[in-house]
Amino acid sequence: MQEKQTDKYIDTLEYTLEQPEDAYYHLRLYVARTLPSSIALANIKKICDEYLSGQHHLEIIDIYEQPERLHEENIVAIPTLIKISPEPYLRLIGNLSDKTKVIMRLGLV
Repeated sequence: MQEKQTDKYIDTLEYTLEQPEDAYYHLRLYVARTLPSSIALANIKKICDEYLSGQHHLEIIDIYEQPERLHEENIVAIPTLIKISPEPYLRLIGNLSDKTKVIMRLGLV
């Protein structure tokens, strides 16, 4: 188990080192207005402001306003953050309140 976590950390670190500093991030966040996903929304906005100022586009999809999008993108849990670009494509599902984990997974370290 520990070996898998170490491998995941090394992969994330290598990916981070390969990303150009001027990479443009396209993110899509699926939230539900009635759930505590507002914490996720606030956290993602804060991360974008701190780490991606002027280098990102954040789409916010409220599943109650656009339920068809759930099926289109196979969303199974809320909140879900999708990193469309830069590659690789990435999905972060569930708890997005741990800022450090989200930053690492997005390769913003």
